[in-house]
Amino acid sequence: MRKLIFVLFVFACGIGQAERKFFALDNGLVDIKSADEQAALLKELGYAGICTRPEKCTDEFLAAYDKHGIDISATYVVLPAGIGKTELPVNIVNHFKKLKGRGTIVWFSLTNAKSPIEPAVELTRNVCDEAAKNGLSVVFYPHFGCLTARIAICEKIVNLAARKNLGTSFTLCHFLAQNDHKKIESTIKSMAPHLKLVQINGANELPQPKADWEQLIQPLGEGSLDVGRVIRTLDEIGYDGPVGLQCYKVPGTARSKLEASMQLWKKYNKALHK
Repeated sequence: MRKLIFVLFVFACGIGQAERKFFALDNGLVDIKSADEQAALLKELGYAGICTRPEKCTDEFLAAYDKHGIDISATYVVLPAGIGKTELPVNIVNHFKKLKGRGTIVWFSLTNAKSPIEPAVELTRNVCDEAAKNGLSVVFYPHFGCLTARIAICEKIVNLAARKNLGTSFTLCHFLAQNDHKKIESTIKSMAPHLKLVQINGANELPQPKADWEQLIQPLGEGSLDVGRVIRTLDEIGYDGPVGLQCYKVPGTARSKLEASMQLWKKYNKALHK
């Protein structure tokens, strides 16, 4: 009983929590074409990894990132849901094989918002089963405009699919495009049982939800929204998984925006873990 009480206390307070790995999405490196230069910059700035995509994940790409000790933290996989669309494309099967043993998260979105839920669940099971063969986990990416745009739908499919290697993620910009920012804390707490990945960026508080990406995706530290709210809530629920930086259409060079965001990331964590 004493041991249980202690474990619950540690969970509630975040005591002994490991430092979360912070990685960048590949859309923050669009001005650097060489995989070797990308990995070198991420290493220099202190990022743990990158989120890539199947079409970019070549043998040369993996070799360059391995050379610099940068993880392939996640790979963004998008598939269409619908009747007759439950089998995995060959390129995705081969992609998973290429990532075998790396611990990479398959960050997964289902398009076709009007699809029935049943084929979406079956496709998800097939993705999870193929990922499991290669030691990979699968996490839903609630992307605006997709079938899996809303966290509630992702959670429903997670429960119906019933796969141990399946979870959900909190993606700040896509959440703000569909929800009031006042619901950030309560939403993250409700996701705790299945939360396996988190995505953040600087953002403005909007008077009402809207997919205005210039307002909702900025470097960390910019915008009127206190993104520290997300970090504090992660501490409250004891989340120690990876956190990714969204950079979609953020202006500036890769170095300038990734360096600025890393400085803020360090400040957030230093302030919260004194």
